[in-house]
Amino acid sequence: MKPYLKALTSILTILSLASLISNFFEIGLNGVIADVVKYYRAVSYEIFSLKGLIEVNRALVDLWAISFIGAAAYAKSPNINDSRLISRLNLSAFEIYHRIAVFVIFGLSLLGITVIYSALNPFTYVDDIHEQPLDLFKDSAKNLGVISLALLIFFAFNAYAPSL
Repeated sequence: MKPYLKALTSILTILSLASLISNFFEIGLNGVIADVVKYYRAVSYEIFSLKGLIEVNRALVDLWAISFIGAAAYAKSPNINDSRLISRLNLSAFEIYHRIAVFVIFGLSLLGITVIYSALNPFTYVDDIHEQPLDLFKDSAKNLGVISLALLIFFAFNAYAPSL
């Protein structure tokens, strides 16, 4: 993944999780942090409510944002057409449509969260089709650690930093 996309997805994941956690546990936010999360909430709500056409729960918006980030990571992975579930199908002619369908279905159904959750238990599988073992979700655990550390810093800064 390109470095700027990796940074952007990490920032969006951190903001989504921070918003979700602060709503769920009713944690007050101060100063600049409150403004950043407020702006994130306004933008994400506009996107997921289709510019106000439908009423969407705030927690669902945060979960959808996280799910679409996970879905995008999965849809962008190079081995998506080599997974066991569809390895026998010849989807090479429909690769872009398959990736778009995976992105939309995983994102809306919240299955994209499982992609992020699976980073806790990255796995490798070997089968008869491939000569080399497939490492799925490579580097995911490291990214999850960075996001977790950033969340801790986010809330620590919110609690102990002077109001700006």
